[in-house]
Amino acid sequence: MANQLSGGVFRSDLQLADGRQISYYDSKEVARKAKDLRDDKAQPGIGHLRLDPLVNEWIAVASHRQHRVFLPPKELCPLCPTVDSKLLRFQIKIMRLLYLLIAHLR
Repeated sequence: MANQLSGGVFRSDLQLADGRQISYYDSKEVARKAKDLRDDKAQPGIGHLRLDPLVNEWIAVASHRQHRVFLPPKELCPLCPTVDSKLLRFQIKIMRLLYLLIAHLR
């Protein structure tokens, strides 16, 4: 059941498996009947607060995310060169020569 808010916005609230509530905001009334079928063990942990001594403020930390993988595998890394090393060396030499030529012409 959607509740109409000001501005023609409709809000639908559903219950998640772990007891939390999720709210959907739509421009027209939508019947949302989805059920969260996940078990409680599959739900992520809850973060906690830590005091940052440098600025003397409390910060939220998601400790359950501290052990996830941060880097993609080498073949999917957007920062790793994907061109042939000989071609890359040639491009670097060309750029160096262009730089020297421009510096000489000034």
